[in-house]
Amino acid sequence: MRSALLLCLLIVISLFSALSQPSVEKLLADGFAHYVEGQYDDAIQTFLQADSTRPSAKLHFYLGSSYAAVNDYPNAINAFQKSVRLQPNNSGYRYQLARMLAQSGLANDAAQEYSQVIRTDSSYLPAFFQLGLIHTDRRQFGDALHLYQYVIANNPRDFLSYYQAASSYVSLGENDSARIAIDSCLSINPKYVPAINLSASLHFSKKNYREARRQYLLASELRPEKADFI
Repeated sequence: MRSALLLCLLIVISLFSALSQPSVEKLLADGFAHYVEGQYDDAIQTFLQADSTRPSAKLHFYLGSSYAAVNDYPNAINAFQKSVRLQPNNSGYRYQLARMLAQSGLANDAAQEYSQVIRTDSSYLPAFFQLGLIHTDRRQFGDALHLYQYVIANNPRDFLSYYQAASSYVSLGENDSARIAIDSCLSINPKYVPAINLSASLHFSKKNYREARRQYLLASELRPEKADFI
């Protein structure tokens, strides 16, 4: 009899404890609200509490994003890796993991993740661009150029890819092709200072000194605190 009463009491206590705890749905909603409001430390604690009950790829993705927002890169990478393991074909989750790896100086690992995004989704153009930047840092300009050209072919308004392509052409000694690419960049964004400076340098190399000076002066007017030429 006493055993039965004790069992009933334990059941009642368990039920009361469960009812007194916020639901997973409530925790997730609170976590997302904290994240949107920029309250990242609160978001992290709320997501961790929800994770102990019901882990999910989306939860780990936003947990990783919250860690990244407070510059806790190791925990951000760990959370993003968990989101990718739970949803390996989600290009957005894998892309953010790659970005965090790159920002942590883990370029080889980042390149592998960007490459996997590309294999999974050939329309995910940011992955092509970021992988191109890694190749550029490695001075693999031909490989980088192919990636920038792919982005341009699929998004002709991407002025940054035109700029990076022009820089790659210069590094490969193909200044005429660089001239075409940088003109395309400036036709889209005529106030992009790095492109103006590169264009000026190309004019200077062709001994078009008047146009080179004009562009150097324009660059210094647009960004006087970083004017290289006056």
